[in-house]
Amino acid sequence: MINQYSSNYSAKSSANFDNFIAIDSNQAAKSTAIEFALKQTSYNVLGISSSIGNGATHLALAILNEIEKKDRTKEPFYSSFERLAYNNSSINELTVFNTDFLNSKSLILIDSFYESSNKIFINRFFDVLKNIKTKIIFTYNHGKKIPIVKNEIHLTRPTKMEKEIIIKNLLKSEKINFSLEIINYISDQNNYSVREIEGLVICVLARSVLDKRKPDIEFVKKINNKMIINNHKNRIIAK
Repeated sequence: MINQYSSNYSAKSSANFDNFIAIDSNQAAKSTAIEFALKQTSYNVLGISSSIGNGATHLALAILNEIEKKDRTKEPFYSSFERLAYNNSSINELTVFNTDFLNSKSLILIDSFYESSNKIFINRFFDVLKNIKTKIIFTYNHGKKIPIVKNEIHLTRPTKMEKEIIIKNLLKSEKINFSLEIINYISDQNNYSVREIEGLVICVLARSVLDKRKPDIEFVKKINNKMIINNHKNRIIAK
């Protein structure tokens, strides 16, 4: 049961401080994250908040990967909060309610924390974590409050310049070029998160291969409009 929490979590190999975009708006957040990963801090619980898709999990995984490089004798503990909250009680007794188990880890990362109606679980979970010496990270949306978090990083939406870098890095990795007009158009999508920017670029690249054509601005606009409609439909269904 204990080994159900594998270290082969999503984005393990790709998340690092070098590919976390932080030119201006999130530079202080990145510095705090690096300090938490590399140094002995006066606190052991770090909160990372952001709007959805703007890098909280990426930054948390970058910290985790850096800590794991320092000590390969210990395994990190990584889980979404939802998974913990819906586990059966016998699994939780062996893991998240087990002080010795949690203290044996190199880092504890609880991803996507939210306000659960299961107050018995939450209260006991925090009571256990208060006595843990291992470094702990929570990621969550802006506005959430976690009682044991003493130091918090707030990630903001990417600036236009940051969006341009995200796009250019993706194009470089795929060995494909976009015109400046297309790059400007995508980076001008004000409400797009990092994840949505990456999703649009990947969608354009995939569609251009299928259609066997080089993307132009009208081609990109058409795909973007379809994505906007699909996202709107998904939000309606989610409600």
